[in-house]
Amino acid sequence: MRSRAAVNALEEAMGAGQRASRQHTLPALQPLLTRARAVHTALQADLVAAENERRLQALEARLTCVVCMEAEKSVMLLPCTHMCMCEACTHRIRSADGRAAQCPVCRQRIASTVQPKGL
Repeated sequence: MRSRAAVNALEEAMGAGQRASRQHTLPALQPLLTRARAVHTALQADLVAAENERRLQALEARLTCVVCMEAEKSVMLLPCTHMCMCEACTHRIRSADGRAAQCPVCRQRIASTVQPKGL
């Protein structure tokens, strides 16, 4: 309602003659105001959708194997306890070149692996 007080103060300053012409201008602006509100609502919905998409992508990145970037992480490496690879990539890394396999996150030697239950 503060804006109404400002409008009233402006009308007093404008004088009675201009007040009547302003009364005719307000109805003409109503469709523009309605459209502006609709655009504002649509932009808010787009912003919420973009934020939800960003959160979903961040969550998917946290769950995706760091080696193949496709499958879901499912194997915990010991002793570092990083859970960063899928089962297929774990087998591929552990059997590559006969070298001691290393965690792709911290490069610590992999002594064993565990597949947590429920995954």
